[in-house]
Amino acid sequence: MISIAVLTVLSVLTLYFLYNSLLYIAYDEEAARVAGVKVDFINYIFAILMAAAVSISIKIVGVLVLSAMIALPVASALQLEKGFRTTLLCSIGFSLLAMVIGLFGSYYLNVAPGGFVSLTSVAILLVVLIIKNIRTILRRMQFSR
Repeated sequence: MISIAVLTVLSVLTLYFLYNSLLYIAYDEEAARVAGVKVDFINYIFAILMAAAVSISIKIVGVLVLSAMIALPVASALQLEKGFRTTLLCSIGFSLLAMVIGLFGSYYLNVAPGGFVSLTSVAILLVVLIIKNIRTILRRMQFSR
């Protein structure tokens, strides 16, 4: 728990202090280099934090849940197409939602928590995709009038 707390504090501080540089790199890495952002250094810091998160988390939650915690909430948040900050916050929210629903659901259904959290993350992604498609269809119907 101590290592998770330390990693969380380091990650939040890194995100706070490097937010603008990370945003610049996310949109255009070459332009960030031209603007004087130390892209390689920031990429190394990000890689070290990710490696630490994976190595600590894999012992606690396992490979299946870890991949669901890293990839699926981000994929869900990217579907919203609302910008970097919103994507970041929504991916955290989707991850927390999947963990809470998955853990409570696995307890009450008496199933393995890892698999159920992963299925919950997939379900959230599917719901986001369905809502996005419905909104697109409705926009097209309004536009065609």
